[in-house]
Amino acid sequence: MTTHAMKRQRLVWTDDKNTGVPEIDGQHESFYGIANALSDFAEHPVIDKNGVRQAWEKLVDHIYKHFEEEEGLLKRRGYPKLKEHLAEHDKYREQIKKFFFRLHNSTTNLDSRQQAEAIADFANEWAVKHTLAAKQEAIIFLKKDRQ
Repeated sequence: MTTHAMKRQRLVWTDDKNTGVPEIDGQHESFYGIANALSDFAEHPVIDKNGVRQAWEKLVDHIYKHFEEEEGLLKRRGYPKLKEHLAEHDKYREQIKKFFFRLHNSTTNLDSRQQAEAIADFANEWAVKHTLAAKQEAIIFLKKDRQ
């Protein structure tokens, strides 16, 4: 077993990731910063359990607020596929709950380093997938509606 984790590639926000909806873009950029902070915790030789927990809580809080704001924008602008979009967000919320439960379930027996690494990997993967998915139909609708 190694004493510390493999170096993760840092997530870098670039203009090509912008959707054209400033409220959404700012939140997406913040996801990258939080994911990088979680990677930093996981890669540190000594795991700061409290720091990992706080960064994880910040990420989850940020995701939930992001969903609420995006859902509000779509509702106010009359997005025709709102119900389907809300169902996608509900799936993400369920994934987060399952992931959190799996990490803290006593049968997983993950040590602090493994938990920190799992959280960092989840955050990185989620941030990248979500920002790539942001070019989806709902964001195109919001962007077009602004013009």
